[in-house]
Amino acid sequence: MIEAEILKEKFRGLAKELQSNRRRQTVIIGYLLIAFGLWLVAKNPAWVPKDKQHWMFWVTITGIGIILLVIWLRFRCPALTEMARRLEAHDPKLNGLAITAAELLHKPEMTFLDHRVISSFTDYSATRNWPILLLGWRKKVWSDAMVGGSLIVMVIFSGIASRSVSKHHAKTKALPNIAKSAIPAPELSATISPGDTEIERGSRLVVEAYFAKDVPADATLIISELDAKERARIPMRLTVDEKVFGGMIAKVDKDARYHVEFGDGKSKQHTITTFVYPKLEQVDVKITPPAYTKLPPKEIKNTMKISAMEGSSIDFSLKVNKPVKEAELFGEDKTSLQLKPSAKDPTTLVATMKAEKSQKWRVHLVDDKERANKNPPWISVTVQSNQLAKIEVVFPKRDVQVSQIQELPVEAKVWDDLGVTKSGASFSIAGKTKDVIFKHGVTEPSKKHEVKELLALESENTSPRQLVSYHFWAEDTGPQGEVRRAMSDMFFAEVRHFEDIFREGESPPGPPGKEPKGDVDKLVELEKQIVNATWRLVRDTNAGKTMEAVAPDTGVVQESQAMALEQTKEAMEKAEDAQIKTALTEAWKSMKDALDPLGMAAEEKKRASLNQALTFEQSALEWLHQAQSREHMIMRSKSKQSASG
Repeated sequence: MIEAEILKEKFRGLAKELQSNRRRQTVIIGYLLIAFGLWLVAKNPAWVPKDKQHWMFWVTITGIGIILLVIWLRFRCPALTEMARRLEAHDPKLNGLAITAAELLHKPEMTFLDHRVISSFTDYSATRNWPILLLGWRKKVWSDAMVGGSLIVMVIFSGIASRSVSKHHAKTKALPNIAKSAIPAPELSATISPGDTEIERGSRLVVEAYFAKDVPADATLIISELDAKERARIPMRLTVDEKVFGGMIAKVDKDARYHVEFGDGKSKQHTITTFVYPKLEQVDVKITPPAYTKLPPKEIKNTMKISAMEGSSIDFSLKVNKPVKEAELFGEDKTSLQLKPSAKDPTTLVATMKAEKSQKWRVHLVDDKERANKNPPWISVTVQSNQLAKIEVVFPKRDVQVSQIQELPVEAKVWDDLGVTKSGASFSIAGKTKDVIFKHGVTEPSKKHEVKELLALESENTSPRQLVSYHFWAEDTGPQGEVRRAMSDMFFAEVRHFEDIFREGESPPGPPGKEPKGDVDKLVELEKQIVNATWRLVRDTNAGKTMEAVAPDTGVVQESQAMALEQTKEAMEKAEDAQIKTALTEAWKSMKDALDPLGMAAEEKKRASLNQALTFEQSALEWLHQAQSREHMIMRSKSKQSASG
């Protein structure tokens, strides 16, 4: 599993940081002991070595201590579970997740639940810097202390060395001259660390030359190409223990060889092999929309954010810095999409995905040495669903009054993400429906298109006091190639008498600007709200909303219709005019007929019942409107009689 390799690599990096910090602490303690020893030597000159045997004793003791220290530091590597416990102690939010994941890494085979645990811990730690969490400010403090300790040791040692040199010169002046040929040549041999090594390209490399016996006056680090051509010469410096020369290559950008030259000798050649972690360099995609959209494919270069229509085919082309052994896109929903090398270029990884839902995908790469990419990047895929066409009513936006010979202008704006194929307005007069088609072709995607038309009421044989209901609609193409229709809210137009235009100056008695409302007026307003509410439920279900989702709203509409039924019955009992009473009775019958379909829609989740209930509700509204018109005529007549009296 790639995430397990990523987690192991992160633990290895943490172990290196902890070991480095332990080395700093040990070196500081060593510096303090050396400084204390040098201080004792400075205070007690008798402790200063006087001959070769004394020097060999001190060197042997120091060498043994250094060897034991190096062995302890090299093999002192914290275990995975130990590091996990330390992470748990510093981050209580883990709640045992780190220890469990560390223990699972030792298992040869993992179950599905084991993979889930490792995946959860990897996701949590992706944004956490473990070395900073465990070490924090202590890392810098120990580093500064190590530098300070080395300076203190160098100062004390230089003082002692200068005194020893002065005494040595004083003694040598009294010695007789000895032939130079009698002095044996020093035996120089060095142990080079790290020897043959493999490091990340672009990192630095520290080279040390350890001399067990005679130490030369200077040493030089020679870097050469693989073909033996010399590239650079770096002077090496003697460290405080006076046995080791150190030199640093600031940046190793390619494979090379190196050796150390000292006095008249030199060490053997060693090889530096560089490597790079797998890395994502560029992401190109080709998006092919579904066939029903009739849209051309679209190519996008160098992107990490992708938007595509639902059902589109997304072809990924990922450019990486080198061939890899394994590669995948790992989704937030734990699904995996394998990436395969292209037949033309092994550093180009390809995969195809069908756009189904929006989520982020993490790019995991593993090379042939089981090295995973650092901080895997995220690719965001946003899937856009095919929305219904949109309608914006421009005129009229409210209920209006019209005459029998009037032309009713209607105007709206329609648009769709793929284009509106057809639009129009539907009028319902006396139970009959008529469609008016707006003249236009397929509109441009996502661009508003203005539509308008005139409805000649004179040719529709309307009569005064009739109620005309109308709405706008727009059609587009659905995901399966089907024709879908979006509809606007429902509006009403009242057909008035032609002569009413000359009576606008007349007003009933009462406060100016306010016309008293009777019981029928209130019933008309209530039934309009019921009709509009049922219409919205019909429109929502046509747009794809399930009956289970609209069932609670259907129950509310049924309760409102039952309330209107009771109020209509009370108005029938109060009515004195025969025509008003007849209209209210017919309205009451239609309301009662609407209750059963509303109940079936709420309980049995039947969509056809909503359309049936809407027909009865519109019939009740028309009868209520006739009762309202008759009531207004009586009120106007009484108003005239009062004025003439």
